Amino acid sequence: MGQLRVLAKLEGGREQERELHAQFKADRLKKNTRMSEWFRMSDDLCCFISSLNPRLRLLSESGKRWKEGIAISS
Repeated sequence: MGQLRVLAKLEGGREQERELHAQFKADRLKKNTRMSEWFRMSDDLCCFISSLNPRLRLLSESGKRWKEGIAISS
């Protein structure tokens, strides 16, 4: 695995974490393993992370680039 970088932070407890896991469950990698905290960088996840940190220019797995939760051409 490559280097990890924190893209955004979100305050909250276990209930909010459960809600986020439910929201992005289609993007979860290796369900029911120690890797179940990892998610692929889907368009929805890029949009969500960009809404938390608008300075980012994220590229999703589909090749769409996101800024401030909006798709832009790359």
